[in-house]
Amino acid sequence: MADSQNTPAGIMKPFEDATVFRCKTTGAVTVAQLYAKGWRVVSVFPQSSLEPAKPGVVSVVWTIVAEKDER
Repeated sequence: MADSQNTPAGIMKPFEDATVFRCKTTGAVTVAQLYAKGWRVVSVFPQSSLEPAKPGVVSVVWTIVAEKDER
């Protein structure tokens, strides 16, 4: 799941309650919506990669690892 954004190098939007993640299993959801659907977040981390077609622009995504809470 990731919230993608194109930003100048070194700049990233903060992770917040309104951050939307796109997932093949759950669709587009926030962390609160994931919990409401019975998932829980195990880890959150940023990832980035250079855009070869756009010098100086970095593609930045927040990535979360979530698991279905079976309790």
